[in-house]
Amino acid sequence: MMIDINRVELSEKDRNQLQVLEELISHDKVSASDIVSKIGISAATISRVFRNLKEKELIQYLGKEKTEKGRSPELFSINRGYGYMLHYYMTAAEIHGYLLDITGHLEEQYGVKYRSQGTLEELLGVIEKIKDRLMTANGQRNRRLLAAGFSIPGVINQKLRMIHKIPDIYFLSDTKFFDYAERILGVPVIINNVAWLAAVGEKTCSYPFIEDMAYINITEFIGIGMGIIIGNKLVKGGRNYAGEIGQTCFDSGYSFQEYRDGSGQFEHEASLQTLYGRVMQKLNNGGCKVLRLLMEEQECEISLELLEKAAEEGDLDVKDIFDRMLKAWAIILINIDLILNPEMIILGGKISEKNHYILNTLREMFADLGMFKPEIRVSTLGEDAQLYGGIQELKEYVFNNIILQKVIN
Repeated sequence: MMIDINRVELSEKDRNQLQVLEELISHDKVSASDIVSKIGISAATISRVFRNLKEKELIQYLGKEKTEKGRSPELFSINRGYGYMLHYYMTAAEIHGYLLDITGHLEEQYGVKYRSQGTLEELLGVIEKIKDRLMTANGQRNRRLLAAGFSIPGVINQKLRMIHKIPDIYFLSDTKFFDYAERILGVPVIINNVAWLAAVGEKTCSYPFIEDMAYINITEFIGIGMGIIIGNKLVKGGRNYAGEIGQTCFDSGYSFQEYRDGSGQFEHEASLQTLYGRVMQKLNNGGCKVLRLLMEEQECEISLELLEKAAEEGDLDVKDIFDRMLKAWAIILINIDLILNPEMIILGGKISEKNHYILNTLREMFADLGMFKPEIRVSTLGEDAQLYGGIQELKEYVFNNIILQKVIN
């Protein structure tokens, strides 16, 4: 259930209204008889609830439904135009904005590139620009914004309302970004780690029956994070950095001082940006001959899929660089499996079913592990997993902190 109807301060009347609202959220249209049979509230009570919710503009009357038995029950639905939500997905190169109605339906989207070496003020200007563009799209200027959410690759201290250790957007580190964003947007803001949201989105859309899972979010840049769901609940940890596998100490050859400085962290050893950097260095030194030919034939730059093709076609330089990264991935995946023992580990973000070389190599590495072999799947949603998770979190926030107060006041 999305709405928390078990709050101590709620009266029976309030609970009745919220139960009806929950049904309306979950279905395109409902009638009084639908709700009577579903939750057992009397028809007279439901009629009063419908009238009250309609007066508050939260629901709308759709007319009467014709049935074969001659009955014509009145139909109602959530008023999708009551208010809107914004979801922002932030990467090192672009910010994507999504406008959603209160049911989570996607209305508009808009992306803007920005300078990763720029300033916080420039970033906030981009965020405001996206809001203005989405809120006035198609000539609609009377939209009411209720809340906004952000998906970022960093450590979110939700108690102190700060962001720490964000590898791909470094100038947000140790900032009170909550306050800045709320000042720019003029509404309450929630901020979550992209891997957390991706885990929620993947579970909600693809694996609702899985209670324990780990989602590894691999960005196209430096960031590598993990969303953990145990017992159907997202695990954030006591200080909100559970799943920060990118910060794990990986190479024992590094000193502890180098680890503290960031040189020994898993992200620096095995991120996609590191992979691209090593390949470019080899190319500049005359290596990776198969890859060079592929780039010339296709007139394109380095991409993950192109590197896989080069490795499959016998480029030993690319294969050696690739296998170094995948060995690091395999070690982390095995450790996650041994520590958390989830039902499955999902590779997502930039990794999809298209990445055959990566998946086949990992499976070969795991082939002889016996009972300790991780159950690995590839994300069915790709980078959209964080969007679906963000929608879920925004809906819950809006209904429990804004709509609920509207109903009971």
